[in-house]
Amino acid sequence: MMCDRVLRETGRSASQFIIEITETVATAATPEVLRRIEALRGLGFHIALDDFGTGHCGFNYLKSLPIDSIKIDRSYIRSLAHDQVAQIFVSALAQIARIQEIAIVAEGVETAQEFALARTAGCSRFQGYFFGKPAPRDRASALCAAAREPLALTA
Repeated sequence: MMCDRVLRETGRSASQFIIEITETVATAATPEVLRRIEALRGLGFHIALDDFGTGHCGFNYLKSLPIDSIKIDRSYIRSLAHDQVAQIFVSALAQIARIQEIAIVAEGVETAQEFALARTAGCSRFQGYFFGKPAPRDRASALCAAAREPLALTA
């Protein structure tokens, strides 16, 4: 299994990693896929639902998916300043996620305004150029070790 190899090569525990599953994959997940995702969570991996809002995943999926965080697609974050529907969507998602103890990640935050609006809407985590540019693996690993934050793996 690739996850075993990653753990051996990095010397890190599973709890230091986030496995990202796209919304498209999650909505098409079979019971077997859901069991595998749950097994990864059982090993300690964090599971993130990526690109939320781009496909056909409705709020009802959030009750049944074994996830720890939801990453709101950049298109919603970019629209927060001028689109009331985006504001309501992000706020509603944040409220639902808070009740279910799921973290909300604002993807693609590029400006101080986007950061402030996403925070006001209820996002609890943020990523994007506003905080730093993508980095090579060794630099990213060093940054995460210093910050004591999980590393994200996209699946």
